[in-house]
Amino acid sequence: MHGLLANSITLRPARAADIGFVWPVYADGIGPYLSGYRAWNEGEEAVRFRRIYDPVHSAIVLCDCVDAGWLTVVHHDSAILLQQFFIAAAFRGRGLGTELLSRLCAEWDGMDRPVALAVLKNNPAQTLYARFGFTTYWQNDDRYFMLRTPG
Repeated sequence: MHGLLANSITLRPARAADIGFVWPVYADGIGPYLSGYRAWNEGEEAVRFRRIYDPVHSAIVLCDCVDAGWLTVVHHDSAILLQQFFIAAAFRGRGLGTELLSRLCAEWDGMDRPVALAVLKNNPAQTLYARFGFTTYWQNDDRYFMLRTPG
């Protein structure tokens, strides 16, 4: 990623009112993959999403002050959980996710705690996570559960 673009990526705390932004990014980001395992019903998924959206532990990703994605990170005593990580379609393929994950991994390394996540098996994001040292420690029918140790 070019240094100029890297410098334009910032995070701001999410708010409950951000649901109008985060829901479509989530639906667009996970819908095509989740529908490979079960039927995607937009109305049911929207209701479910409203229950799981956690603005307290979430941040909005900004690129040049424009909402470009969002993430949810939950810190536990012994580990960190990257619960959600989505980049809006208009910003995908530009290295934004790579740059942000690089920054996050550097921060997490300083905390000396492992980071866990789950990713759908048919989601190509698993290759991004693998590049940053996440390895599969368990799997079920549709997800890989990945862990990254510090360093």
